[in-house]
Amino acid sequence: MGGNDAERTYNDVFLLKWNDSTKTVEQESLPGLPTTIAFTAASTLGSKVYLAGGTETNDLASAMNNFWMLDLEKVEEGWQELPGWPGPTRGLNLTIAQHNGKEDQVFVFSGRRIGDNGELEFLKDAYAFSPGTNRWKRVSDSPVCVMAGEAFPAGENHIFVVGGADGSLFHQDDDLKDKHPGFPKQVWGYNALNDTWQKAGKLPQNHVTTQVAKWGDDYIIASGEIRPRVRTPKIWKVASLPTASSFGALNWITLIAYLGGLLVVGFVCARKTQSTEDFYVGGRSIPWWAAGISIFGTAWSAITYLALPARVFATSWGVIPLNVGIVL
Repeated sequence: MGGNDAERTYNDVFLLKWNDSTKTVEQESLPGLPTTIAFTAASTLGSKVYLAGGTETNDLASAMNNFWMLDLEKVEEGWQELPGWPGPTRGLNLTIAQHNGKEDQVFVFSGRRIGDNGELEFLKDAYAFSPGTNRWKRVSDSPVCVMAGEAFPAGENHIFVVGGADGSLFHQDDDLKDKHPGFPKQVWGYNALNDTWQKAGKLPQNHVTTQVAKWGDDYIIASGEIRPRVRTPKIWKVASLPTASSFGALNWITLIAYLGGLLVVGFVCARKTQSTEDFYVGGRSIPWWAAGISIFGTAWSAITYLALPARVFATSWGVIPLNVGIVL
């Protein structure tokens, strides 16, 4: 989609397919972009391709806040121009789609632009677009600028940023040359569900101005710049691994002691139970207040302290009267 060479930018769009029978790559032309564009980024949700940001020419001053969509099931309709994010123009941004369990979203992270004063700006602001409502919202800024980086979704909630330049040495490139230490190797994880960022390990090498390709359950980073104007032929495979955790000796002791206590209570009480009335209502010897506390205790548990606040946060206070009714 688009792209540039030393002289111009393009609006061409084409699809590459591997023909397994002929062992060749086939090219299929698709509708061109609304304008020429470079330094852009795109992502897919189902059959729809979303492209955000970029420059109309090779000059960063021509950066836009464009947001276009192509439905591959309705190619004849061409690219649709959607509302741009409510923030400054940019190029070299990250565009990544994620389904966080509630809705599909397309995120735009970071980038670079020339500000109104003519100075370079290394951006950290971030935005999320919801196709269901056709609206944007501002989300938490990235901890650092990750312009020209790569990202991929993981699970239902997370996005991992596995490359990018923070701009800290941008104005020293010509002086450092081969002494440039390369771009930061820190991996950042973004949780789309609670809108938070956290550190997620480090890579052996940071690549910028390249793409990430999904291959099975892993992700492939092929080539890319490892420092300004220096590209690498190396290819890396990235895998997100779940954290293995143990239940722990203290937890096992607590669980066994708890279950053992229940067995003892059950054994002692069972000897005093002679009829169904004893079993269900304690021989009607239990006072009303003790029976009420027992019912309340049955309906109220440790999970209540986790589930109720989460449900109220996600929906409304409507569940509170139900629990107040237990007290009554």
